Amino acid sequence: MTHRQITFLGDAYEPAISPDGKSVVYVIRPPGGEMKLMLQDVSGGRSLELMHAPILRKPTWAPDGSQLLLSAVTEHSPEVFIVSRLGGAPRRVADGAYSCWLPGGTQIIASFQNQEAGVGLVDMATGGRKVIPAPAYHWLEGIACSTKTGRLLLLTVNRERYSLWSMKSDGSEQRKLVEAESGITLQSARWSPAGDAVYYFRKGEDTTELMRLQLSGDAQQPSVLVSGLETGGYFTLSDDGSQLAYTRSLSYSNLWLVDLSGSSSSVLGACPRIANNCTISGAFLR
Repeated sequence: MTHRQITFLGDAYEPAISPDGKSVVYVIRPPGGEMKLMLQDVSGGRSLELMHAPILRKPTWAPDGSQLLLSAVTEHSPEVFIVSRLGGAPRRVADGAYSCWLPGGTQIIASFQNQEAGVGLVDMATGGRKVIPAPAYHWLEGIACSTKTGRLLLLTVNRERYSLWSMKSDGSEQRKLVEAESGITLQSARWSPAGDAVYYFRKGEDTTELMRLQLSGDAQQPSVLVSGLETGGYFTLSDDGSQLAYTRSLSYSNLWLVDLSGSSSSVLGACPRIANNCTISGAFLR
């Protein structure tokens, strides 16, 4: 397995690789500014801004690769928008914090985190929303659609237990796949391209493991594909399953010391003044 860095600004989050594996979109979070949805070739080159808003979350590609679906928070509660891969004005299609495409691109799933709002099936042509049955949960922390089979994957939290559920888009055939007290990285669950397996991140003490759960056949226990990853919690797969894009998150903490003049009893009074601020010592996140 070969790892190759494709962004270099240090603020790329929530990647989504295009169905053909040639492009990737991601969200950047400039300090003090609006978030931006960026499009870039996997091979490198300049990036193109597609959309901006105070908060952007969870971009996903349409099955044909022509559009993107994502959640945005502007002046109201989270709403679901569609934006062309060529840019232009985004189009609002539903309310919700999570969304994903169903096969054919004519219907989507849109939902909020709380169970009261329910999981909704939205018709793209009419905008009509139908609530579908879902497993009981306290919080919904992620949802994914298989564009091959149309099945849904839900990551839920209930009484501090994490569960991965599979079900049909009409709410039938609900099946708990994985349950754990901790370790499943929120918003990390994904379908395999063929819809016959599930991938997710399992967090260890310092690094992350990429897990695979085969849903067909006799062996239906999660297996570790890759260990020792320094991930930020998000990943995405190309349609042919040959490429995986993920965020790599590193933190460094160093101690800085300022030598102070004067005796120990009057150290504050003797502290050097720099731009009207006095710093004795501290730990800085670098």
